[in-house]
Amino acid sequence: MSMNPSNPAIRFNLSVLLTGFFFAVNLAQAAPGANTDRAIARGDHHVVMPLDLEARMFNAPRPAVIGAINNPLMLKKMTHSLFAQRVIADQARTMGLDKDPVIQAKIREMIDGLLFSERMRLLDKEPVPDMTAAAKEQYDADPEAWSEPEKVAVAHILIREKTKYKDVRSEEEAEKLANELYQRLKNGESFAELAQRYSDDPTTAPRGGVLGVYKRGQLTKPFEDAAFELNEENDISKPVKSEFGYHIIKLYRHIPKKPRTFDEVKDKLIERLEARYRAQRRDDFLTKAREGEHYQLDEAALKAFADRKRAELKASRAPEHTEPVRGPINEKGVFVRGKGG
Repeated sequence: MSMNPSNPAIRFNLSVLLTGFFFAVNLAQAAPGANTDRAIARGDHHVVMPLDLEARMFNAPRPAVIGAINNPLMLKKMTHSLFAQRVIADQARTMGLDKDPVIQAKIREMIDGLLFSERMRLLDKEPVPDMTAAAKEQYDADPEAWSEPEKVAVAHILIREKTKYKDVRSEEEAEKLANELYQRLKNGESFAELAQRYSDDPTTAPRGGVLGVYKRGQLTKPFEDAAFELNEENDISKPVKSEFGYHIIKLYRHIPKKPRTFDEVKDKLIERLEARYRAQRRDDFLTKAREGEHYQLDEAALKAFADRKRAELKASRAPEHTEPVRGPINEKGVFVRGKGG
């Protein structure tokens, strides 16, 4: 049978079919004997058994499973969904969708993927050697690396100019306003009140400019250099220029670097070494699996596949926008690195 996967109706039915096959594989992995219970729901030609719900919850996080089994409405919706899925999956088979070569390959890939995940999960559960000695050796090699890093608790007032964002003001106007606010702060005006009134950072301005506590490497470089040069609590920096505008920074607290003993970091070190050991064991396991099959890669065939897919994608490519669409900026994500920004 020949199908056009770009057809919306075909895509919908394929999705249902694949979901059905995925849960069929899950059934094989669920608790033995669960299907001996009576049906939870039934129709003219289909049923939903406890084993089906087991399969739907298979590999779900424990809190999600607890939430589901303690929520009668959620369980009912899950049962409704499973029954409809079974009916529509049979409709897809009647249409012959399961005979399409691409779909058959996808089914095989999903089954193999699930079994692969289970096999690797069992591999990860195998015992790991005691890493205490290795952890102590790593700590002794560089105790400083495990110190609590130097940090600063800071707030800022941001004055933007138009070079990076909308035309708020000219660069000269931004610099002038930043210097005026700096002088007002030196004359005793409240940092929090000026931040609330003038700062162009919509995330921090309502809370008086407070950013939080950061270590080196988490803030944009000019901001970071100025922040860590402040020493005394409530010190205020002169306006600092970054790619985001002019910042006036206030130091609330400077937290010095603090050494940590081996006992303080032992658990984290051991956890890291165990994770590294498991990752290496996985790599070795995969390499051995390939070598056991005398694995060979046909580079020409791989290139031919890539060329064909590239041509298909080019032929079906949607019209490109001439200008990028700009969304709203998360201010904390802009200024702060390493925290999801």
